[in-house]
Amino acid sequence: MNYQTAPGRSVLRVAALAAVAFYGTTAHLTRGHEADFGKQWLAARLVATGQGRALFDLTVQRAELDRHYQSVVIDSGIWREGIGGPTYPPTLAVVLAPLGWLSPRWAQWVVVELSVVAIIVTACLVARLTAGRIPWEVGTLAALSFTPFFLAVGLGQNSAFSLLIVASGWALLASGRDVWAGAVLGLFAIKPTWGVAVVWIPLVLARPRVYLGMCGSAVGLALATLPVCGIDSWIGWLSVARETEHVYQTWPRWTLLSRDLPGLLRRIEQGTLVEFAGWAAVGGVVAITGWAAWRARAGWWASRLAAGPQATAVLAALVLSCPRFMFYDLTLAVLPSLLAVSNWKQLGSYSRALLAAAVATVWCGAACSYLLWSMMGPPIETLGVLGLWGWAVAETVAACRCGRRVEPRAGVAVDRSEMVAAAV
Repeated sequence: MNYQTAPGRSVLRVAALAAVAFYGTTAHLTRGHEADFGKQWLAARLVATGQGRALFDLTVQRAELDRHYQSVVIDSGIWREGIGGPTYPPTLAVVLAPLGWLSPRWAQWVVVELSVVAIIVTACLVARLTAGRIPWEVGTLAALSFTPFFLAVGLGQNSAFSLLIVASGWALLASGRDVWAGAVLGLFAIKPTWGVAVVWIPLVLARPRVYLGMCGSAVGLALATLPVCGIDSWIGWLSVARETEHVYQTWPRWTLLSRDLPGLLRRIEQGTLVEFAGWAAVGGVVAITGWAAWRARAGWWASRLAAGPQATAVLAALVLSCPRFMFYDLTLAVLPSLLAVSNWKQLGSYSRALLAAAVATVWCGAACSYLLWSMMGPPIETLGVLGLWGWAVAETVAACRCGRRVEPRAGVAVDRSEMVAAAV
C-alpha cells in the first residue's frame, strides 16, 4: 500500500485512530496492582501526602501500602525485603506526585492515557524530522503495535515518556537549539540509567552547548526535591540503588527480563569479569559511533541533524548504551527504526534488505519473546537493535566516502543521493 496516496493515507489514519481508541477504551482494565506501577505510585503517594522525607523509610512505605493494597498484591512484587518499594530517585517521585492523590487504579489509567498522547506527539515529531516521509499515522501505528509499548502500559511503566524526551531533544538538536535540547534531555534526572545513555551524545556530535541545558534541568530537578524530600531521601536512594544493582546482577529472573548489552553476557555467566565485559561492550558502541561521527564531521554531525542512517546510528547507540533496562524500555527503539526507514527510496537493494531484516528482528522478535517465552527468552530484540546500529554505522561511513560537505536544511534529512550529487 502506498501511504502517499489519498486512499492509502486514509486507511493508515483509520488504523492509527483505531489503535489509539483501543488503548483509550481499555485503559480502565488496568488495576494499578502491577509491581512496576505500585512502586512508582507509592513514591508519588508519599510525596503527595507530605511524607517525602520518609520516601525510603521502609516502615512508612509498608504502612502506606497496607492502606491501599492487599498483602498478596504487595508481596507479589511491589515489596522486596531489604529494598522496600520505590527504586527510582526522589526526582521521579516529585514529578509523579499528582498521581499520589489518585487511587492506584485511576492513577494507572492516567498513565496509560498520557502514554498514548506521548506516542502521538512523538509521531508528529518524527513526521517533522523526516519532512513528512514518515507521516504521524505511520509513527503512531508502529509504536502502538510494538510489543514493548503494549507491555509497558500494562505494567504501568513510563517508557513512552522516555521516548518523548529523546524525540523532543533530538528534534530540538536538529533545529539547532542546543541549549533547549539539553534542557529536555536533562529531564532524565528522573531515570539516571537513561541519563547515562544520553550524556555522551553532545560530545560525539561536537555540540557542547547541549551540556548547559542538561546541567540546568537536571540540577533544577534535583534542587526541587530538597524542600519536599530533603537530603536524607537521596542518601536512602543511594542505598536502595546499591541493593537494586546487586539484585539486577544476580537474580535470574531480572537477567532474563533485561535487554541491555551487559545483560546479554550475564545470561551466560555472572561475575566481575562479565560485568566489566558488559561495560566494555557499551563503551565499544559509543566509541564506534564516535568514530563514525568523526568520519562524517564535514556534514551532518557538525551542523544539523534530522533523519536517515546518521541519526539512526546515534539513536540506536543511545538505546544500546543504556547500562540497565528491561524489555519495556525497548519502546525507545521505535525512534531510530522510523528515522532509518525514512530514507528507504535512496537506499540500494542490498541496504534495504539489511535494514528490513534489522527492523523486522526488533518488531517480530519482541512479539515472539512475549508469545513464546513471556519476555524471558532470548533477547532477540536487542540483537535486532544491534543490527540496526551496525547497518546505520556502515551506511554513514559509506556515505562519507562518496560525498563532500552538504549543509542540510533545518529539520530536514539529507538524503544519500544528495551527497552523491554534491560529490559529482
